[in-house]
Amino acid sequence: MMFKIRKSKQSLFCIKRGISGSTALSFTHPLYNKTVIMVEMKPDSRVGNGMAEQLRDSVSFLIEQHRDHTDRRRGSGMHLATGARTAKGIRPAIGGELEIVLILDSPGGTVQDYGLAASQLSRLRNEPQIKLTVCVDRVAASGGYMMASQATPGQLYAAPFAMVGSIGVLMETVNLHDMLSNYGIKPMVIKAGKNKAPLKTLGEVTEEEVQMAQDDADVIHRSFQKWVTESRNLSGSKDWLDKVLTGAVFLGTEACELGLVDRVVTSDEYVAERIAAGDRVL
Repeated sequence: MMFKIRKSKQSLFCIKRGISGSTALSFTHPLYNKTVIMVEMKPDSRVGNGMAEQLRDSVSFLIEQHRDHTDRRRGSGMHLATGARTAKGIRPAIGGELEIVLILDSPGGTVQDYGLAASQLSRLRNEPQIKLTVCVDRVAASGGYMMASQATPGQLYAAPFAMVGSIGVLMETVNLHDMLSNYGIKPMVIKAGKNKAPLKTLGEVTEEEVQMAQDDADVIHRSFQKWVTESRNLSGSKDWLDKVLTGAVFLGTEACELGLVDRVVTSDEYVAERIAAGDRVL
């Protein structure tokens, strides 16, 4: 295998000798078809999950580097589709065509954190000449799937036994009011605005307040459903909607059949395909 790799690399060059006897390399083909950058993303307990924080700087860096090198290629008069060097012998570090392969592993978390993380990924998805591929080897559930759904159309992949979906919303708390009352303890809760913090830990929770919390969860759920269906361009019968968009989790194979992912393949297999296709993988 090593011999084959080296041989293929040698075929890219034409060796010319000058009058002085020195050896120069003349490029007759692009060094690679395109650049593929792998990014691994999973919850980080050091930053309290922190998916959005992890993505923010990486996404901004990738976009700015891509724009910078694209501008340089335009300035040099080089066609953006090639990987050849510029007229001055400069080969851009990233290139005009860029694919980001995000290896995502997340069971979800808070709405605000994962909503922001998904929005960061949408920046990559919407950037011209950048393809965002998401690979799920283990789990992309709830907020994790919200992020995964931002893959470029046709580029969301999952391993056969990866856990995918959980398009739902969960709110839970522990209310100690009745237990404290049994010990003669009377919690004092003061709030302004009847809709403020309906699910309290110490104060009494009324049926009206429970309904308020339920209404809030329903609003978030509908937004989650809309985000996923629009990003993935999904639609279906009532039975399909009731099965897919109500919090259920599916293995990769079934998720593919339901349209939640585009292909059943592991990240290692996909990256190997990119290398075999002549792409530079970083």
